[in-house]
Amino acid sequence: MAIRTLQIAAIIGEILLSAYALAGNGWGTVALGHLGIVAALIFVIIGLERARIDTGSLQTFTLLTFAGGPIGAAAGLFGDQHFWNPKADALDKWYNTIAPIEEPAVTLVDMIIDGRLISQQTRLPRPYDALLSTGTMQEKQGLLAYLAIEDDEKFVEVALALALRSTDQRVRVQAAAVAAHTRGRSRRRQLSNMGQNVIQSTLGRPAAI
Repeated sequence: MAIRTLQIAAIIGEILLSAYALAGNGWGTVALGHLGIVAALIFVIIGLERARIDTGSLQTFTLLTFAGGPIGAAAGLFGDQHFWNPKADALDKWYNTIAPIEEPAVTLVDMIIDGRLISQQTRLPRPYDALLSTGTMQEKQGLLAYLAIEDDEKFVEVALALALRSTDQRVRVQAAAVAAHTRGRSRRRQLSNMGQNVIQSTLGRPAAI
């Protein structure tokens, strides 16, 4: 409920800023106000993440607000209400069967990484498709541990898609855990980059007179 109130407040703020700009006032103040709203949303997200509270919908709302102002914020709020996707609940349930929520997934991923003693400098002994099709279970777990720490998001996405189609149920379960882990990491990285851009834009913009 508090998150919904925050989202509505952000939309109202964006609408007021748009009205202020349309009234012929300076765009500099409007831009600073917009960046301030986005920065406040990011601050709340960081606090909730530290408290291990799911912020997926708020992160999406923040990205849409940053990109589209009041229109993006409204789209984010309505999208979260599933007004435009009546099958969203069914899709969420299906996705959670292959990619569990992040908190339990992190535990499994940590076990996979710790069990394989993987480091960033590790190289795959064979192509990932060969490892998944003919490798031993130990080699497959080593690949999944490698994917959990690999920074090449495109490579990780392709390799995990293949692992999720494995005929071995153990591989599919562990691949789903790694998929949830990498999805959360990518989302946090995207928000972090956006937050840095907001801070740089705010500090680099001269104050409106």
